[in-house]
Amino acid sequence: MIRGGRLGSRPWTAGENEREPCRNITVNLFPLFLEQLRKLSRIENTVNSSVDSANLPEPVLLLVSILGREDERLLAVVPELEERFGLLDCLTPRLPFDFSPYYEREMGRPLWRRLAVFAEPFHRQQLPAVKALTNKLEGQLADPSGQRTVNLDPGYLAIEHLVLATTKKSYHRPYLGEGIYADLTLIYQYGSYQALPWTYPDYASEYYTDFFADLRSKLLWLRKREKWCR
Repeated sequence: MIRGGRLGSRPWTAGENEREPCRNITVNLFPLFLEQLRKLSRIENTVNSSVDSANLPEPVLLLVSILGREDERLLAVVPELEERFGLLDCLTPRLPFDFSPYYEREMGRPLWRRLAVFAEPFHRQQLPAVKALTNKLEGQLADPSGQRTVNLDPGYLAIEHLVLATTKKSYHRPYLGEGIYADLTLIYQYGSYQALPWTYPDYASEYYTDFFADLRSKLLWLRKREKWCR
């Protein structure tokens, strides 16, 4: 893209040649224009080369937390998610959500969660777009009064950490774009996934960390066999 500015370092100004035909002005500027295009082309090639050779992170596993009161509704969401994110790799059993009363006012109680993990390699930079899609799906599944019947929280599991997407900003949540922040929920250290001071209690529990450790083993297996392409 050519942005606003002069094509040459010496722009034409009115003077002794101001009565020259326009074609002479064009002829004088044309070599400068060509040189500017050559410079822009060289810059573009350099940028593209840098991007191509960048050390991009390897793909990760996309997961979505499905939270709600009725298990039938949780299961009914799965085909909707598969339509958007590809085939399901695994789905946890129904897990009690009793660590916080946060959603009870909107959805009632008792509440249950299932974690859906998808089979396709997932690229981390796509997380804001996934969160936007799950937010839209929540609205489509709301009851006639506008209250949500399910809560959908996407994130990704990498060999080194678990990251969840959120619309709520906080000091420990870097901004990703599109109104979405990254919540660094678990880090892999000392042979297991470790909670952080702000980690939700359920994600810090033994069941969840063991589940993510099993998924991590799968990621390592795929990497070793070169089945996890960039």
